[in-house]
Amino acid sequence: MLRRLIDSALFHGSRWVAPRVSPRLARLAPGRRWVSICFDDFPRSAARLGAEVVEAQGARATYYVAMGLIGGEDSFTRDDLLRLSARGHEVGCHSYSHLDLLTARTRTIETDLALNAAAWASLAPGKPLRHFAYPYGRLRPSQKARLGQRFLSMRSIFPGLHRDRVDLNLLHGNKLYSEGGHVDRALRLIDQLAGGGGWLILFTHDVSDHPTRFGVTPRDLERVLRASASAGAETEVPRMRDVPVTFRATSRPASAPAPRPAGPAASAGASAPPPRRRVSAAGAG
Repeated sequence: MLRRLIDSALFHGSRWVAPRVSPRLARLAPGRRWVSICFDDFPRSAARLGAEVVEAQGARATYYVAMGLIGGEDSFTRDDLLRLSARGHEVGCHSYSHLDLLTARTRTIETDLALNAAAWASLAPGKPLRHFAYPYGRLRPSQKARLGQRFLSMRSIFPGLHRDRVDLNLLHGNKLYSEGGHVDRALRLIDQLAGGGGWLILFTHDVSDHPTRFGVTPRDLERVLRASASAGAETEVPRMRDVPVTFRATSRPASAPAPRPAGPAASAGASAPPPRRRVSAAGAG
């Protein structure tokens, strides 16, 4: 009981401190509406049914992969990852073992990230994992600057809608779960996006008619994508690879290339994605 209380205090403390430490600030492209769909430590259903639903709406998603999870009964396969990448989805890093960064030592974190990078590189040479999502949404604020040297962006589970300025070391993430009213909240955020523009990032895990409490039904996922299109948001290129921001001169990690301009033209670097329709005439996230 005491350990759980301490753990909860650490998490909520880091949630308060993290936005105030080591920000890497960038400005959103003005007057644009973006919606990004993300799948974290995803099972096979997200890689297959989830991709099918997303693609049917002319969109693409970001899949944050923990390569150490391959091999489970319901796990994605290497062929799933290759297919997702080839069809234009972004693949990001979620550590190798789904490591809790709040309690792990720095050396353990570095080793785990290196394992994930190597496992992915053996599958997709020349396509490094440029974007990261904190496993469990947990981190020590001091890790932001170190990880920012490795990744172009890092996404949290701290909710919110991005407007004007974003911290690329701690992007907001909003739950897209069919339980708990999260879909209705996502739809309200999309309404806000329609009124004032910005960038909304939604994350989920599995996709099924009977999802876990961390997942979403195909119907709810489709509702969100359709609402995004109706709000004037574009989800044709919702990948973190095409971060929809204008970087300050000092905000880019030294080891990473500058991102290409955001929008449909930015998808040219993807591996032969199939033709797909535009969701709307606005920007993508």
